[in-house]
Amino acid sequence: MDLKAIVLDIDGTLLNDQKVITPRTRESLLRAQEAGVKLVLASGRPLPAMLKFSKELKMEHYHGLLLSNNGACVTDCATNETLFSQSMSSEVGKEILAHLANFEVKPMVAHNDY
Repeated sequence: MDLKAIVLDIDGTLLNDQKVITPRTRESLLRAQEAGVKLVLASGRPLPAMLKFSKELKMEHYHGLLLSNNGACVTDCATNETLFSQSMSSEVGKEILAHLANFEVKPMVAHNDY
């Protein structure tokens, strides 16, 4: 069976403890893309916070994909085209935020940033 894609989470998987891609990992992922393997980075981060890593891995040259906002958005690195976007309604978002106000949490809200 031929390897078709590599899907990696960014934090805790792709990045080391210093929050960088090691040279060995970078070179391995560049070689894989050159061999035709699709690279997909997935994260709870919003799209803008993922772009540095996609550029470092030259994903725009190989039509790599970014799965941002916990999978709510899929973007083609080569075209910047949004291939998939699944947002919740404002009403549901407001209900969730009201519920979260009862807890010691800091919700992350993305609005029109992908």
